[in-house]
Formats: sequence, C-alpha cells, structure tokens
Amino acid sequence: MAAMNDARLDLAFTGPDHARAEEIFTALTRTPVDGINPEALDLLLQTAAGSVDQIRAVAMTDAFLQPPVIDDNGLIVAVGAQGMEPRQLFIEAPGELLDELRALPRTTVTGAWIQAVLALHSVDAFATEEVDRIALHSVAAAVLDQLAAEGREAQAQVIDITDESDGAEADDRGRIVEVRRSWRDHGHLDIDQGVITALFALAVQVFTEALAEHGAEAILLPYEVAGNDLAAGYTTLENLETTGIAKTTMISPTDATVSGRLTGLTGGNANLANALWFDILAAAADHLGQTGTTTPETAAKILDVTGDCLAATELVEAGGAAGGATE
Repeated sequence: MAAMNDARLDLAFTGPDHARAEEIFTALTRTPVDGINPEALDLLLQTAAGSVDQIRAVAMTDAFLQPPVIDDNGLIVAVGAQGMEPRQLFIEAPGELLDELRALPRTTVTGAWIQAVLALHSVDAFATEEVDRIALHSVAAAVLDQLAAEGREAQAQVIDITDESDGAEADDRGRIVEVRRSWRDHGHLDIDQGVITALFALAVQVFTEALAEHGAEAILLPYEVAGNDLAAGYTTLENLETTGIAKTTMISPTDATVSGRLTGLTGGNANLANALWFDILAAAADHLGQTGTTTPETAAKILDVTGDCLAATELVEAGGAAGGATE
C-alpha cells in the first residue's frame, strides 16, 4: 500500500480492469533500479523535484507529472491538471546521462521515474500532503496510460483513509484496497492443475447461477470445502446488508482428493484462499464474457464488487487487520 504522510494517502483502482492496473502499479513501483547509474537516478529525482516546485508555484489542482521524454539536451516533462491543457517543462541535463537513460527500456525509465517521484516524500522540503498527492496522481497517470495502450480501462482515485469528512467509510475503503493489493503477493504459488480445474468449474457455475438470479447486482462469496465437495454462495449487496440471505451452489470434483489438496494448499489462510479464488473468478468472468453468457462490463462489475466483499470478509475474520492472515 502506497500510504504516505500522516494523512495516509493511497491510490485505489476501480473499473473493469482494476486488477491489471494493480499489476502495473506493482511492476512500476518495484522496477529494479540497482543497475542504473546513480547519477542518472539523481537526475530523475532532481527533475521530479524541479517539476513539483513549478506545480506548487502556480497552485495547480490535482496536478500530475508524465514520465519524461528524453530530448537531445534534457528531459521534457508534461504536466497535467484537472480542467487544464497539459504544459511542458524542460530540464537541461548532461548528454552522457541522457544517453544512459535513452539506452534503457522505456518501462524501466518509467518505473525509475515513478520511484523518484514517490521518493520526494523522504526529502524534508517535499514531505507534504500536497506533494504526496502530486506523486500519487503521477503514478495513476503512468498506470492508466499503460493500461490504455493495452486496450484496457480502469479509474484511479487518491484516497485519504483517515479523512474525517468520510470517517469510518474512508478508513474501511483504505483497508479493503490494502487487502486486495496484498493478494498480488501470492503470484509465486505452484498450484496443481486439478485444483485449478475444479475451482474454475465452481467459479463458472456460481457465476452463471448468480447472473441468472440477480444479474449485474450479484455478489459472489468465498468458496468452501465440504468433505470432498466444493461450494460457493452468491447474493446481492442489499441482501448482505439486510437479511444476509445467500444461495449456495456445489460441485463434486471427479478427483475426490482435490478438496484435501486445496485445504492443504491454503492451510486455513484466508488471504491466500481469497487471492486464489479471486484469480479463478477473474478467469471465469473473462470466459463468460467471451462466450456471450454476459457482457464483459457486467462480469467486470460483479467481479469488482465481489473483490470488495471478499476483502471485507477477510478483514472481519482477521479482526480488522488488513492482510492479517499473511503476517
């Protein structure tokens, strides 16, 4: 979670391809920079600092910095802001450092730039909420640009999870974002195909039944292991908030050992189980969208609300500590 300052700002992605946006966010903020000339990295930091200074001087609202374009004599940084045409800033730089940056893959330069912008928070003169917001808006711009280049779509919002005007709702939203982001940490798992096949069959079945019953208002619940069978429920947000009523669907895998292998894999870890289930649900949503069972937009809406529901359930089970099951 990219929380910053006492305000605990963070970046939340929503929309059809929010999961891919999270992946891009993680990749950019973790881009390896150890092999880059420290002077080139310092140039990026100084460029970010100079650009932010110019933004602060004219009091631009919701401003963001685009990753720099490497020119013959310096770096060109486009500055955007809500309701304003982008403006360009030019930062002169030594030719040898520009050559080094030019030789790097563009994604590496973008990742190094994003890390430089975020690093401004550790500089006393820039350790303010205003700069933190500029930094997170800049990260959002880079993520959404890459997402658009892939033909995908999401929205980004800088949230203050301690904002008194939003109270507990803002804090809860921040925790949910943190839990959902923590699911990406389990991408290294080696899961056998039998478990994946069984969970996918369950996901398609529960998704299909939920669509038939509730349409776009459906919410899918965590899977459960019931002896040798696998089960999952579905409901709506209204039902969750009022009656708590949900319907359940069940499958009996041909391989009776699947349920035991699944239990052994997750070991009662709700964070791991939700990470696995959400990925499988995403695959099922994509499948149903492609086969015409539903529209991609409806599948994405159900998936997004389901992700929030799974994360909220995980928080309750962990006593309110986001991602607590993995710590």
